[in-house]
Amino acid sequence: MNIRKALCSAATALGLAAGLLAGTGGSASATTDDYLWWTMVTPILHFPWSNERDPNLCMGVQGGSRDNGAAVILWECNGNDDQKWTYTTNSAGMTQLVNWKSGKCLDIFNWDFRAGAQLDQWDCHGGANQEWVRDGFTFRNPASHMVLDDPNSSTAWGTRPIIWPYHEGYNQIWRATTSL
Repeated sequence: MNIRKALCSAATALGLAAGLLAGTGGSASATTDDYLWWTMVTPILHFPWSNERDPNLCMGVQGGSRDNGAAVILWECNGNDDQKWTYTTNSAGMTQLVNWKSGKCLDIFNWDFRAGAQLDQWDCHGGANQEWVRDGFTFRNPASHMVLDDPNSSTAWGTRPIIWPYHEGYNQIWRATTSL
């Protein structure tokens, strides 16, 4: 792990801890080059909720690919760069999630804004299929009015996250982890 990643991980952990203590829902304020470094993790033991799902299921890019259209999947957390995501937020509050390894954005495949649409990575272009708003512990796509979702609360490796109408389920809550 290089120094920049180590410092950013430590700063993010402090920001998350401060956010929980302040009651802000865990939003971090630590930045490096105006980016926040996150590993997106499915909702397992997120304070104050608990769930019996596997706490080591992370969102990453299938096979660590750098290609446009590569599938975004849930896999055992392993600390690899394809499971690390940055996010940038513009003045309108819109966020793009960028994969650390590929530099590509989390993308709703083929601009399909229907419930159940799968996610992939694609060159960042600022389109509506790459915009996300952080709402508490969910990521909502404003164009579809749906949130990032682990379908059927799956714990199977290789599951493809989707967009789905918000229903307050644990499978729609995402937290950052700095334990890898």
